[in-house]
Amino acid sequence: MTSRQIDLSPIGGRRIGRRRAAWRVVLLAAACALLGAGALEWANRAHLREQLRIPLSEIDTAALRDLTTAIAATKLDPWHIAERFEAVAEKHPDSPVDSPVAPYALWSAHIGAFEDEERIRLALEAAEIATPENPRYAIYVDTASWQLKRAGRQHEAIALVEQALERAGPDHRERLESALERAKRGNAVDGD
Repeated sequence: MTSRQIDLSPIGGRRIGRRRAAWRVVLLAAACALLGAGALEWANRAHLREQLRIPLSEIDTAALRDLTTAIAATKLDPWHIAERFEAVAEKHPDSPVDSPVAPYALWSAHIGAFEDEERIRLALEAAEIATPENPRYAIYVDTASWQLKRAGRQHEAIALVEQALERAGPDHRERLESALERAKRGNAVDGD
């Protein structure tokens, strides 16, 4: 009885030349790079959807692309976060009107800023351009009031939160009321 060998190799027992093998390796590497880039884009969009708290289909495609590009770039170069996100906010100030992109970009720029005055400016701008319809409205106002209080500008912080409370709907009230309480307390300390 003769034994029969079964060839399980992907090329079926044929020999392939070095040039053809090199092309296959290059094509496989390109496919892996494309899959990796797609996975990174999907992860960035999932993170953004969670942060903005609205469906991404409601956001202008160009603004969304610029925002996800800025998020991906900050992972590679964390030293220019503020400039990158501020550029996104300037490029898409209100596309469409009441878009959450500009306030979120300014808020993200505030996080990446190094100087206190720049942080205050960016946080205030995010709070001022956000509308009460924005799901993160109370977060922007709370952040700006905390930055103001921390800088010793307690009266401005209180005024900002009181003005926001007049405009805000019931879904923002709880966070804004706690922000007002925190703003009215004594001197600010880190971690307040």
